[in-house]
Amino acid sequence: LVVGARLDTVSADSRLFLRVAAVAGRTFPLDLVAAALDTPLDVAAALAECQNRGFITPVQTPGSYAFAQALVHEALVHSLTKADLRHTHLKLGEALERGISLGGGNPAESMARHFRAAEQNRKAIRYLVVAADRLADRSAFGPAAEHYRSALALSREAVTRAGQVPEVAAAHLLNLAAKATACLGMVQPENAVTVPDACLKEVP
Repeated sequence: LVVGARLDTVSADSRLFLRVAAVAGRTFPLDLVAAALDTPLDVAAALAECQNRGFITPVQTPGSYAFAQALVHEALVHSLTKADLRHTHLKLGEALERGISLGGGNPAESMARHFRAAEQNRKAIRYLVVAADRLADRSAFGPAAEHYRSALALSREAVTRAGQVPEVAAAHLLNLAAKATACLGMVQPENAVTVPDACLKEVP
């Protein structure tokens, strides 16, 4: 209640800026938030007001900021309707697709997160696989396995909704299962066999 009252004291532009920033993350690149805004506004003025009110603060990464308090960040996210939340995630994902810098993070992982939250599962799957491939190339097999398994789960959901498994979809499922199994085998060999077993139930 106190946090909400504090947020109500800033301008409408600053509240909009803060809501988009909150969906971007506890720490966010300013350029990404600016690119995802639907409504034209003076970003510099909104940033200055939010800093002066103590809502956000600069971080070490140039051009990036963080919410000073977790409670403020959480309150902003929870203030959005489900439809607004999906839309904002979509705008953030699309901004990243256009090449907006993430300030040193992994853009594929962030695009996958935003598109998944936006319920754009085809794009989420695509970027989960891109992120997983890059992690596997760096021998980060645990995180890579998780991304492959997430992509596999979304792909299986799509197959279930369609009610059929075309040859291309079957090949896609088996490829993801093979990649997930290989990565999981490097870190949790005892669990690796469960991945293809579950996938084979979907493939004729």
